[in-house]
Amino acid sequence: MKIFRTILFRQRPDPGRKRKGFRLLSSGLCILMGLSCQPRKEESRGAILARVGDAVLTLEELGACIPDDLAGSLSLDDKKRMIERWVEEQLLYQEARRRGIDREDRIQKLIENSKVDIVVSELLQRLDDDHSPTDDELLQYYNEHQDEFIREDDEVWARHILVATKAEARRIRARILAGEPFEQLLQEQSKDPATIDSGDLGYFSRKSAGDDLWNAVSQLRVGVLSKPVKTEFGYHIIEVLDKKRQGSLRAFDKVKADIVGKRSLIKQQEKVQSLLKKLKTQTVCEIHLKPLEEIHSSPSED
Repeated sequence: MKIFRTILFRQRPDPGRKRKGFRLLSSGLCILMGLSCQPRKEESRGAILARVGDAVLTLEELGACIPDDLAGSLSLDDKKRMIERWVEEQLLYQEARRRGIDREDRIQKLIENSKVDIVVSELLQRLDDDHSPTDDELLQYYNEHQDEFIREDDEVWARHILVATKAEARRIRARILAGEPFEQLLQEQSKDPATIDSGDLGYFSRKSAGDDLWNAVSQLRVGVLSKPVKTEFGYHIIEVLDKKRQGSLRAFDKVKADIVGKRSLIKQQEKVQSLLKKLKTQTVCEIHLKPLEEIHSSPSED
């Protein structure tokens, strides 16, 4: 499944740390989703949402193709667009098959390569360490690798409420200043499903947030509410929760999840190398570099 979501922050990874995913800010009205789930044939059970030729898309399949982190935030219109996208892809796919494109040698090779990638990826997932590390183990890693958690730039920790218009943002700001809880208005008014629970944007720098947002919040004192801040996503009311200087150490609780992921990756790599070592003793493997070396050693023609 291909999903295109609006990106607000691209978190900058710490040195030596596994690259994190994007920090996402996605409004239900601007999500573009491409659905490439495997269609079922006519005999499939379940409520049918769309049909293209003999391929059908069921309600169950639509639900299975929505990632868990978006399951509760997609509107009816979002799902309608997913279905429309599925119909368009099926029309093009079936036309490609009618023209015999799927039977071409080059395409068959690409399909086979994709199959290899998918199966190997699944194997790696199953090799992942299922042992949940204790807090003591995570803290030990943190203490032994503190150089990985040093901030490269000044950072601000903030939370926000996102709305569509400046007038809405002004009204929300006035209500908060009048004493209404930030959390209540966040739940009622924010258009950002990615942060609907807390509004938390985490720590971010100028590089990850961009000049407009950074200039708006970097001058605010901790606990102060911003005036409406306009970005390409709408208007934000932002509250600064903390500020950290370049060169400071990230707190353990802020990097704990990253450490879990890093340890999991290390354990997985160790298992992969162990498995490869075993497989190489059980399987005939040959590498012949001479033809390649001859190509590279031959003088190039002008």
